[in-house]
Amino acid sequence: VSLPAGVQASIAPLTTAVGEIYRYIIEAPAGMSENDIRALQDWVIRPELRIVSGVADVVSFGGTIKEYQVQVDPNLLKRYAVTLDQVNQALANNNSNVGGGTI
Repeated sequence: VSLPAGVQASIAPLTTAVGEIYRYIIEAPAGMSENDIRALQDWVIRPELRIVSGVADVVSFGGTIKEYQVQVDPNLLKRYAVTLDQVNQALANNNSNVGGGTI
């Protein structure tokens, strides 16, 4: 982006004075991984908090986020006559992310 002379871009704070009301910590068993704790926050606790009257949103931070990686073997692509674009399209078709929250 081209900004006018004398204008300096900056990043806004993560929250505003009216946005963040309450912070909490999840105390999990000693053997529970950070990935599992974050999944618990994102898939169990967060949806339950969001349905509480007056709660606009719940922002997760900390922990690690589960990630899937596909490692493509070029030899197998050639063997099965599959292109990298076909792999990308199959992954995109199978991994759409849509809102499934409460109406």
